[in-house]
Amino acid sequence: IGKGRVNAGIIRWAYLHDRVPIFVTQKPGLYADMYRDLSDIGMNDLLDDGMRILATDNGLSLALNDEGTVAIKNGNPKQQNAILQRATEDFFKHHDIVFTTYDQMQPVRGEDTARRQFLRSVARRGVMIFDESHSAGGQSGGYKAKGASANRSQFARELVNSAKGVFYSSATYA
Repeated sequence: IGKGRVNAGIIRWAYLHDRVPIFVTQKPGLYADMYRDLSDIGMNDLLDDGMRILATDNGLSLALNDEGTVAIKNGNPKQQNAILQRATEDFFKHHDIVFTTYDQMQPVRGEDTARRQFLRSVARRGVMIFDESHSAGGQSGGYKAKGASANRSQFARELVNSAKGVFYSSATYA
């Protein structure tokens, strides 16, 4: 079947069960691969009707299909933060699925971001789909300044603990 199509199947299941599908992967370029996998498993009706994808990346401009007729175009950080705030308040009114990367889960200068706050909010109603799931791991211990935000691996575990469901996917040997 293939790892991408299995991930797409989990996204479809979450969507059909009124959960927020949250697809986390290595690089934004893989969003287009997931879009094609969603199409390949028969979600064309939803995709053609404009399935509303929220990518968390600032300034992203990415064609999702070969024709370039479906694309994600995100604004600058201020514009993107406003979109994330609106989606936090009422996700399903404006969006259907979240695409994000592991880099997007990092704190910035030791501080939480609007993006992380958004992910916390939707994870409570969501199904986390960790593509290349080994990238979510890391050390949980070590020195941490008082009041510092969780690192990426700690943050990923926080999302896992609050999510309605979690799916781990990785093709990395061992």
